[in-house]
Amino acid sequence: MSQTGTSANKRDNTAPRSAVSSVRWERRPRQVHAGLLITVIIMLCFGLVMLFSASMTDGLSQYGSTTYYVARQIVFTAAGLAGMYMFTRLDVRWFNRMPFLWIVYGISTLMLVLVMIPGVGVVRGGARRWFEIPGLGMTFQPSEFTKIALVFCLAVYYSWLHKRRNDGLMKRLPGWKGALLDTWWDIYLPVLIAFTNIFLVLIQPHASATVILVGMLAICMLAAGIRLRSWLIGGSTLLALLIGIVMLVNALMPVLPDTVSRRWQHVGRRISAFVSLNQEEIDPAEDGLIAEIGEQASADDLYQSRQALIAIGSGGLLGEGIGQGRQKYNFLPEGHNDYIFSNIAEELGVAGAAFVVFLFLAFFVQGVSVALRTTTNYAQIIATGYSFLITIQAALSIGVNLAILPPTGISLPFFSYGGTSNLFFLLSIGLLLNVSKYSLDEKKTGF
Repeated sequence: MSQTGTSANKRDNTAPRSAVSSVRWERRPRQVHAGLLITVIIMLCFGLVMLFSASMTDGLSQYGSTTYYVARQIVFTAAGLAGMYMFTRLDVRWFNRMPFLWIVYGISTLMLVLVMIPGVGVVRGGARRWFEIPGLGMTFQPSEFTKIALVFCLAVYYSWLHKRRNDGLMKRLPGWKGALLDTWWDIYLPVLIAFTNIFLVLIQPHASATVILVGMLAICMLAAGIRLRSWLIGGSTLLALLIGIVMLVNALMPVLPDTVSRRWQHVGRRISAFVSLNQEEIDPAEDGLIAEIGEQASADDLYQSRQALIAIGSGGLLGEGIGQGRQKYNFLPEGHNDYIFSNIAEELGVAGAAFVVFLFLAFFVQGVSVALRTTTNYAQIIATGYSFLITIQAALSIGVNLAILPPTGISLPFFSYGGTSNLFFLLSIGLLLNVSKYSLDEKKTGF
């Protein structure tokens, strides 16, 4: 036995480095991050309760059932939890392959193109950004998939780039030639790939999703550890290009087809409503912007924002009680979707609203803690990206409800009605939990 053990040790000591690394990868993984998992489960359960309360009157009046919306939400939530569980059972590093990048990116791009085709994509409020789900009477926004796809693709790309540089296949060159080449791989190429999808989302138009996607692109690039000189060169040129594009579009706006300009009318309308809401001396009927782009439509947006504030103000410290809110009785449009936070504040008061904010902050802190403990490019970008994605969307949604931001039609993750949105968010949580389970405390290798 001792001779066998000695010979085995010799073989281990003389084994190539790649073999040693593969042995380390086979070690028993940790458990998933318990605090992160518990926080998500609490948000899901709390969200279903508040969704039922906010949607029961609308469900009864339109579909004859108080549980219409929450029942559908439960189905998609169950599917999301099943997908999340599956992702936690697989090693997250298995997905870190370039073919997966192109598959995910291709699916995202194809859906964004298809939704723009008349007869395929559904138009609502002047925007074409929905698919009908056959047999379910529900819609699906491809941009929701694009959000999680962008983070995943950037994680795989920067991991691939990091590994090639570590293997000596892409040596850094000195001088301006080397700086420009590094900037191409670090900044220009990923931005070019990402902005193909971002542009398709922009022209739907979907302003809030565009803001989130641009923010996620910047955050993932920061998490990738790009060198300062690449940031200086790439950032300055991209900023100049962006200013040039904005000036060009502004100059061409008068000659653009009416179909294009009409798609952006609702954006201007919502900004006008936001300005009017925060300047009490402006009468919606007399506002020049409102008169220009549609008085009634702008008044409707202004009405929605004001009803949200009335709901929040009516809640007081402890609220009216679950199910006792009055704004959901056809006073507050989209009260079970974009404005569910207002319903929570009305029924549970400042205490309930603060608890929702606390849950998202707890999620963010725990997600970032996972990212900080992970020393590999791929896992670090996954953990950072999805932690910021859900938190940023929650912050924007709450900001709209509080009239801090213009109305943008953005849902509150795990609370608002939207089965496919929650499904994709739960899949991203599955990858985040996977990182907490399989992350290694070794020197960064890029997987």
